[in-house]
Amino acid sequence: MKNKRIKVFFTCLMLIFSVGMLGILLMLNGADKIKEADTVSLPVTIQHIKSDNSAGNDDFIIIDTYEYIDLFRVPIEFSDRLQSIGLKPGQKARLIIQKDDEEKLNEAFFVNVVGLSCDDEILISIDEYNRCVHESIVPTRIAAIAAAVGLLIGAVLMIRSLVKDKTTQHQL
Repeated sequence: MKNKRIKVFFTCLMLIFSVGMLGILLMLNGADKIKEADTVSLPVTIQHIKSDNSAGNDDFIIIDTYEYIDLFRVPIEFSDRLQSIGLKPGQKARLIIQKDDEEKLNEAFFVNVVGLSCDDEILISIDEYNRCVHESIVPTRIAAIAAAVGLLIGAVLMIRSLVKDKTTQHQL
């Protein structure tokens, strides 16, 4: 009886985690499909630009502005482009963010920049941002799919074992 409870517990656990993995996949689904209609452009004055070194994380460049309390994040893949243009404190720029993030301005700690232009020159286009995000989330998608499939297979095998135990018990 104790063995059956353990199997039922682990079966439920595997099913819950596989649903969680599917949830992660759904969350990632739109991350690399941003459209211009879903964005808003913010005119800003640059206060300073730096790499994010928090907890050994060098994945983003942080843009601090005079107009907003929030820090704006740009993927590190665009650092060469930002350095070559030489964005300086006091320089005017246009940050493109998602409309959903606009509602969170001055409330969130970070806001992701999906596009950037300066002096009528596009430094980061929305399409480039989408490609960058797509490349960065591919390994996560693969891992989530593999984990979900593995957990589902484990749950099916555990259910099969429970059914087999039940039929064996009835035959006795």
